Amino acid sequence: MPTPVAPRLHDLLAPWAGGPLPVHLTAWDGSAAGADPAQAPTVRLTSPQALRRLLWSPG
Repeated sequence: MPTPVAPRLHDLLAPWAGGPLPVHLTAWDGSAAGADPAQAPTVRLTSPQALRRLLWSPG
């Protein structure tokens, strides 16, 4: 079974953020990671293309 996407992204991005991400991540595979969704904004990635777009063309 493949590794869930959201926890992997959280682990990759946390060092850049200086610690745990201040957002809740929800990925296209149904996985979730990050801050408590009741207390933080949610970033919902609906496809691998959405992630690619955020990383390569954030504007």
